[in-house]
Amino acid sequence: MLEHLRGERILVVVDSVQLGFPPGTVHQLPWDKIPSLGSRPVSGHGIGIREAVEVAFRIYPKKVPAEMYLVGIEGHRFDQLGAEMSDEVAAAIDPAMGQVLDLLSPISSEFRRRQVQSFSESSLTCSKQ
Repeated sequence: MLEHLRGERILVVVDSVQLGFPPGTVHQLPWDKIPSLGSRPVSGHGIGIREAVEVAFRIYPKKVPAEMYLVGIEGHRFDQLGAEMSDEVAAAIDPAMGQVLDLLSPISSEFRRRQVQSFSESSLTCSKQ
C-alpha cells in the first residue's frame, strides 16, 4: 500500500479488525483514533494500520494523504486461515461500504463539479470556433 501513495486528499482503508466488539460490528475511525498495535494487531495481517501509516510518514512524508480513515469490520476467525466469512461479517459489508461512500462523497462531488466545469469550458471553446 505504501508505495502507491501519491499525496491523495483522503485515504480510506477497509479491513477486518480486532477491537474486541461483536463480530460484524462496523467501525469508522479517523487516523488519530486508530488504536496502536499494543498486544495484538488491529488488523489481521500482523501489522496494525496505524503502524503501517507511521512507516509511510517516515518514508514518504509528502505522499501521505491529509485525511485518513479506517473502515473496519470486526471479525472473529483470524486463527482459521481459509475459513468462510461468518454471516455477521457478511451482513456488515453493505453498511461498511455505505460508510466508505459517505467519507468519499465530498471528494466525488468536487470531482463531478470539476468535470462539469471542464466540459462547459471546452464546449464554450468549441462553440466560438
